[in-house]
Amino acid sequence: MTDENKKTYTYSNFVRAGFNSFEFVIEFGMHYEGDEDPHYHSRIVMHPDNINELLRVLNNTYEEYLSNK
Repeated sequence: MTDENKKTYTYSNFVRAGFNSFEFVIEFGMHYEGDEDPHYHSRIVMHPDNINELLRVLNNTYEEYLSNK
């Protein structure tokens, strides 16, 4: 279990994703007006078997958000 005091929280307004034969890579960062390229600060690497669970969780959370607007 993770100690709540050790968690870090970072804001992101930009995300990109890619994949290869073995993994999905999701990168988060900031993209400021006037900057040519985003500044990446976090990378999540997941096995393809886990992507369906991530998509399910994100979709459910987004649907809940929309229903509470």
